[in-house]
Amino acid sequence: MLWGIGIVLFIVLGVIGFYFHKKRPPSSGSPASAHKADPSAPASENASVSFSADSPVKNLHDLTKRIAEILGEKYTHFFPLDTGGMGFLVSAMEKETKRKVVIKTILPDLNRDQRALKLFFDESSAINKMNHPNIVKILDVGQTKELYYYIMEYLEGETLQNKIDREKKISVSEVVKIGTQIARALQHCHDNYIVHRDIKPSNIFLCASGTAKIIDFGIVKVISGDPALLAGTTKIGSPDFASPEQLQGKAISGKSDVYSLGTCLFYMLSGRMPYKASDMLAKLLEKPKDLHEFCPDLSKELVSIIHGSIELDPAQRITSMELWKRLRNIKG
Repeated sequence: MLWGIGIVLFIVLGVIGFYFHKKRPPSSGSPASAHKADPSAPASENASVSFSADSPVKNLHDLTKRIAEILGEKYTHFFPLDTGGMGFLVSAMEKETKRKVVIKTILPDLNRDQRALKLFFDESSAINKMNHPNIVKILDVGQTKELYYYIMEYLEGETLQNKIDREKKISVSEVVKIGTQIARALQHCHDNYIVHRDIKPSNIFLCASGTAKIIDFGIVKVISGDPALLAGTTKIGSPDFASPEQLQGKAISGKSDVYSLGTCLFYMLSGRMPYKASDMLAKLLEKPKDLHEFCPDLSKELVSIIHGSIELDPAQRITSMELWKRLRNIKG
């Protein structure tokens, strides 16, 4: 008994350490449309910035200038958007079609990191396999001697996290609309043997048209062999939204994504998480808080759907197909 408790505490302490090491303030923009740089500083066509790991780029504008040099034959109007753990995002316009796009590249100092390159190509390959209106589209993939990149559609709007930060709680009708679309997108992923592993509000984009899209596949995993399960992995995504089986390094499936989306739905409706950030042990052993305590006016069916998606035991949890079917019948 003591031995078992010791293992659980070891896991919990490791997860908490990972959480506080990785946690950063949420971005105020989005990978697809957040303009964080000064628009008065366009990329120069005569830049001479090195794009190699031996000579790191000093800032976003330098990197944008170098991308403009490399891809300037096909694209124009380069503009720095955002940078993350591995990637850098630049908006541009395709000369032939006049279409605005987003270029995602791997950061220069990771160009020789085989693990980072694998993650980058896994992401582009996974999105490229998708053909769904609620998943961001990849338009092209390429590489040069210096640059690994892929081209995505440019999206106008904001991330779900930005909307939650501003409004605190989201209306039932909007939650159902967003949840239905993302559940359908996850079903498409799972039908193609892909587990996203990092569904959270900052990875869901709300387009000005009303369409919700999954925009980031940074730690996606393609399931080989048994399409139902993926062996344990250290890639747990955001601990706040990760499923219990992810936190414990156990086998995961599409139901792990369902748990993450269910947590997003709970968060959107109540402005709270099913568990406190520090309550990792409870997340592994206890049931989540009752959504009705925070939102007593919600229909029993909607509460049942959300609790069914965040069941601790994956065997008891609903599938992405069931989540989509049930959500679309909810009247906001």
